[in-house]
Amino acid sequence: MTREPDQGIDALPDPVPITAVSGFDACLEAPGSKSITNRALVLAALAEGTSTLEYPLVSTDTVRMAIAMERVGANIDREAGSWIVNGLGSNGPTAASLDLGDGGTPARFCAALALLGHEPITVDGSSRLRQRPMEQGLRMLQELGASIECLQEEGHLPVRICGPSGSGSTLSIGRTASSQFISAILLVAPRLPGGIRIEFTEEPTSSSYIRLTIDLLRQWGITVEHDDAFSRVQVHPGPITPRHCFIEPDASTAIYGLAAAAISLDSTVTVPGIGKDSLQPDIEVIRCLQRMGADVHWQDDAVSVTGSSRLHPIQVDASLFPDGAVLLAACCALADGASEITGLHTLRVKESDRITALHTELEKVGCSVQSTDDSIRIEPGDRTDADVMIRTYDDHRIAMSMAVLGTRLGGLSIEDPACVIKSHPGFWHDMATLGAIDGGWLYEAGSNGDT
Repeated sequence: MTREPDQGIDALPDPVPITAVSGFDACLEAPGSKSITNRALVLAALAEGTSTLEYPLVSTDTVRMAIAMERVGANIDREAGSWIVNGLGSNGPTAASLDLGDGGTPARFCAALALLGHEPITVDGSSRLRQRPMEQGLRMLQELGASIECLQEEGHLPVRICGPSGSGSTLSIGRTASSQFISAILLVAPRLPGGIRIEFTEEPTSSSYIRLTIDLLRQWGITVEHDDAFSRVQVHPGPITPRHCFIEPDASTAIYGLAAAAISLDSTVTVPGIGKDSLQPDIEVIRCLQRMGADVHWQDDAVSVTGSSRLHPIQVDASLFPDGAVLLAACCALADGASEITGLHTLRVKESDRITALHTELEKVGCSVQSTDDSIRIEPGDRTDADVMIRTYDDHRIAMSMAVLGTRLGGLSIEDPACVIKSHPGFWHDMATLGAIDGGWLYEAGSNGDT
């Protein structure tokens, strides 16, 4: 059964108290990948025919993205377990006003869609999304011929965009605050008459997500070329072939249950559907947990993590998996020495200022924390308060990461637990399965925990 994003959430106590647990052995099924679901929605919406997305993630981000695709002209039948998408084909997107909530990726993907038509698309979102940087990406769209009108503050949402259905072009791109606009342009490039060629003058931010985009383009029948150094990417024009797309389970949500096992003695979590060859960037978090001392067992289509008696500190550049680094930082609070995570400059402009949020909340549990615009250093210590209230900043990854830490420490209470519906509506069901929270309210609300 595919659960709607908010089913059962109203029954959550706020804050949610987390109980320390150990000795569990659980199989947790991750929902479909958010990154893949959003990219597949764009490709299916632009395809010439009917595509089926099997096991898409049902969350606030992806549902808003699907509604946006409908408003620009695609037809989507969101059935339980699969979404059937009738694409636009040779038609351009229609005029629409789109509210993407907190979704930075959906907002940037929808902005690029305007390159394919002559009718204006207005993109807006929450107050936090309006604060997030858009100027670099909007400038890219202007270089490709789009007309841009920022309706309030320059370089920020809301923005009205009208594209020329242009001839394609070459973009020269240096260091950017986010890779999402680059992926957005790559996704619509096959529908530009000349395709697109992108030349990178510096290593692109979060290039792992660009590689994921390229892999999906190829799966949908698009010719993409790049050099070995990844300094040049060319997407050739051509029809987007409709397909039956299986959405791989989400590494970005699987890592929370796996980390709970890694920090707990004699505990094991297995997640089916994710193998060692996955291209999802957050798979690197699992490898980092292994470096820290967890026992990781990879199979072709599953991964298991078992905790050890001690966690080693880690020094790691997380520039290829910055979102997953939030969870890794929480785990470092339990290491037997100081850890340092670098490559985090994008975290300042996510759903919250995640570096500041981590700094503040990890100090509450006794850690000595030092942070810069690009890094965080965490030295574990003893907390002075038995019970700690964790602020989540309306940020799903802060909520989930600190809840995982609570499964070892106990005594943590997570404010605004409903914020997890942005990416992982089943998170609290997983915590109940491990015994870290009282799951009675979830099942009384009529949800079976499947996503």
